[in-house]
Amino acid sequence: MPPSYLVVGISARYTIIKGLDLTARVTNLLNRQYEPANGFQAPGIEALAGVAVSF
Repeated sequence: MPPSYLVVGISARYTIIKGLDLTARVTNLLNRQYEPANGFQAPGIEALAGVAVSF
């Protein structure tokens, strides 16, 4: 049985004006090394940012 692990993530969304949002997400904030399935190493810390437009 693989060992237990904890993965921390955070996300945010900020509305600039109605219909225009900035988004950001950080996954594996603590940069833990773990295997979600035996033999498959999970990625380290990931950061993503984007813009969401709705009509």
